[in-house]
Amino acid sequence: MIGLKIIIFLCVVMAMTNSIIGQNSTFIDEDCFQCLCEGATGCNSTAGCQSTYHGAEFCGPFHISWQYWLDAGSPSILDVTKPTFEDFKDCANDFSCAATIVRNYLQKLIISKKVDCNGDGEINCIDFALTHKLGGYNCHQKDDRPTKYYGRFYACWNNTGSEDYS
Repeated sequence: MIGLKIIIFLCVVMAMTNSIIGQNSTFIDEDCFQCLCEGATGCNSTAGCQSTYHGAEFCGPFHISWQYWLDAGSPSILDVTKPTFEDFKDCANDFSCAATIVRNYLQKLIISKKVDCNGDGEINCIDFALTHKLGGYNCHQKDDRPTKYYGRFYACWNNTGSEDYS
């Protein structure tokens, strides 16, 4: 009888744990990920690097900056001990490596800290889009500027069947 009670207790604990994990864990689904890429460059895998803001270079299909890459832990295509600017450019211009940069960045600055950038009570793709555009330290700033990024992002997001946020 004690063995049965222990089994029931463990099942209840596991069910509660799974429920809590499901409620508190946030991930970037593929629709969101695709829309972040669409917003950045139209998901142009040959975007290369561009000097746009105060001489900073933004590279690849996700239009990633050197600082964004550093904040994401400096992932690289090759296993390097001391990452260089060339490692940044190579990774940001490689779709798979760039995707790792974005996932790491959002995990570090939004998901793990449970940051709700737009104050709607949820951490979702809109928060990820604001973070990707404004940075993890500035995502709460109101940014109503009509930009290509937001236009492309919202057009993509609204086509996913998700809630219309435009």
